[in-house]
Amino acid sequence: MRMRSKIQAAFDQIRAEDALKERTKAFVHVKTQGRRQDRARRRAFALAMACLTVLLLGGGGYLSYAMPVAAIGVDVNPSIELAVNIFDRVVGVTGYNEDGVRLAEELGVQNMRYLDAIEVVLSSQPVASCLQRGMTLELTVACASQEKAQAMQSLIADNTGIPSQQIYCCNQEEAQQAHEAGLSLGKYRVLLQLQEVDPDVDVQAVQGLTMRELREMLEEAGGSETPSAQQNQEHCQQEDQQGQAQHNGLGQGQGQGKGQGQGKGGKGA
Repeated sequence: MRMRSKIQAAFDQIRAEDALKERTKAFVHVKTQGRRQDRARRRAFALAMACLTVLLLGGGGYLSYAMPVAAIGVDVNPSIELAVNIFDRVVGVTGYNEDGVRLAEELGVQNMRYLDAIEVVLSSQPVASCLQRGMTLELTVACASQEKAQAMQSLIADNTGIPSQQIYCCNQEEAQQAHEAGLSLGKYRVLLQLQEVDPDVDVQAVQGLTMRELREMLEEAGGSETPSAQQNQEHCQQEDQQGQAQHNGLGQGQGQGKGQGQGKGGKGA
């Protein structure tokens, strides 16, 4: 009996040691798993903070990238406009008639260099088809800087082979007026030319016409023909000078207003 008791006690001790081992393993697993989860949480938190820092520090850069500083209007039958940022990248595409809206949705030129984007536009099926039928193509560059507008005008002509007399420019005020009228840059320019010889011509009269039809309408009305490259360049310079004059006049007016305010304050004192 004594021997049996000793053997039983020995087995009980082994089972106790096995149970202790299992509890120890479980304890270690819990602690180790907890530390792993803590490390994972810390990594995730650090990554989130890094992303937040990039967003905060890079916010100004993103705003600069997303802000258009120039526009390129392409008019043939589809009428579209490419918004261009300071890095010469396309940050927006707008259609100004039914064909233009469809084309803008299909192009996929977002973030492309504007020269590459123009190539995509010209090689697209709707525009290429119009050009094959001999329809009139006109491009318009809108930019606050005359120097930048002329540089873009020259690059577009060199890159595409489009004659310079078919690449126009306008200032930002004229571009804004075109947008408010719901017209593309090219159609709005011809509308202004038509209104010089026939003031009764309105937006509705030109909105659904192609550039070729608008040019024919202008010629029939006795308006000016398509200008030469030199006339285009002179027009760019005139637009820039008008824009600078308006800007200077506004600045002088604001300066005089401030001066008067100070003078009145002195009298009151």
